[in-house]
Amino acid sequence: MALYTLLLTLMQDATPATQPAPKPPEVGEEAPDFALRDQAGKEIRLSSFRGKRKVLVAFYPKDDTPG
Repeated sequence: MALYTLLLTLMQDATPATQPAPKPPEVGEEAPDFALRDQAGKEIRLSSFRGKRKVLVAFYPKDDTPG
């Protein structure tokens, strides 16, 4: 019974997102600014490269995984 109560409580706390997902950028459209941490933990913002050099942003969702 305690497990059922815990699961029910967790399910009630998991509220869905209230904001709609943003639309993906169109080809050639300027990318929205974002920040990520580098290998040393320093925050790097995309906007810090604007006007200085070209940036390629690549995501590998299955990189380093068996699938």
